[in-house]
Amino acid sequence: MDPSPPADLPSRAATLSVDLDAIAANYLWFAQRAAPAACAACVKADAYGLGLAPVARTLWN
Repeated sequence: MDPSPPADLPSRAATLSVDLDAIAANYLWFAQRAAPAACAACVKADAYGLGLAPVARTLWN
């Protein structure tokens, strides 16, 4: 059994748009519902390819 995909599969370019305002809004939604408990965010590695710096900066602010 060959685990690699067939060479004749078409490939397509993909674009992912990251809405940093939505990330901030989602964090605030959870933080407000967690109150009075503290709420924290975790950013794994490169934020799953979303870009560590922009996502972390958004959550920090």
